[in-house]
Amino acid sequence: LRFLPQPSTKSPSSCTLGDHSAAARRCSCVGKMKKSKYTWHGVPVVAIITGSICGGIEAAVTWPNEVIKTELQTQTDNKYKGVIDCARQKIRSQGVISLYRGLVPIVLGSMPKAGIRFGGYTLAANQLQDANGKMGSLQSVMAGIMAGSLEATFAVTPLETLKTRLINKNLPFVSGTANILRTEGIGGIYKGLVPTIAKQSANQATRFFVYNNYVEIVRNHTGKQELSFWYAVFGGMVAGTCSSFVNQPVDTIKTRMQGVGATQYKSTLDCITQTVRNEGPLALYKGLVPRLGRVVPGQGIIFGVYNRVSPMVESLFISPDKK
Repeated sequence: LRFLPQPSTKSPSSCTLGDHSAAARRCSCVGKMKKSKYTWHGVPVVAIITGSICGGIEAAVTWPNEVIKTELQTQTDNKYKGVIDCARQKIRSQGVISLYRGLVPIVLGSMPKAGIRFGGYTLAANQLQDANGKMGSLQSVMAGIMAGSLEATFAVTPLETLKTRLINKNLPFVSGTANILRTEGIGGIYKGLVPTIAKQSANQATRFFVYNNYVEIVRNHTGKQELSFWYAVFGGMVAGTCSSFVNQPVDTIKTRMQGVGATQYKSTLDCITQTVRNEGPLALYKGLVPRLGRVVPGQGIIFGVYNRVSPMVESLFISPDKK
């Protein structure tokens, strides 16, 4: 395979997310994206590989919080009184391993999901930047929407459906997946595609928009172009917090449309109507606390690790005499 560098007109001092140049390695920062040097037929391979690694690490570390969030969102009988009560009941009745049920497909799925996300964002950003390699807030949001839509279609929807079903039924990965495919067909793992696209689009548009603006604020405050590892981690946590509050209602509806009780809803609109009518508007924010418990540190991990791993992945595509 031949990886061809793409020219960029940005100055070396402006290293940003997606910048895999020597200046970016010296700067060791994560911020606004610029055209990646390392592509294959236009595909940003470094962004995809680095994002995949980050996604796997983030999923493994934060999974128990996602299990609890899913249980709180899908309950309709108020079985659990809160995050701690949910964890206590699951451990008592199903064992500690129940908090890690569905982890295998999520780790395997989070890797291509995050890879598609960062790769999709980089690809879109390359097309939306002006002649000087700059991209405004609107372009950043558009690139985030594109990244979210791609990951929702090719990774998130089938994997989130499996996650929700396996957690609800407390089934292992292989037998649980086989059962869904046998009884419902391939469509059984594509439940809730529309709300998932809406969720992921809002997620990534919010995260990249907030993160990119955070980077600019930090640079203006410190007077340095370099963004340290811990600044990157904190920036990811801020972006994760904002995205959680923005799209929690969408996440709740998506989860219900993918759960074992999805057959009671005729459509996404019907799910929203029934939820608000039967449980009140605040029901749309069920699971927000455990979601924050996963998303906030998770996004910190992703952006922080991306900062450190990207140069190592990049080095795989650089011949020794050019390093």
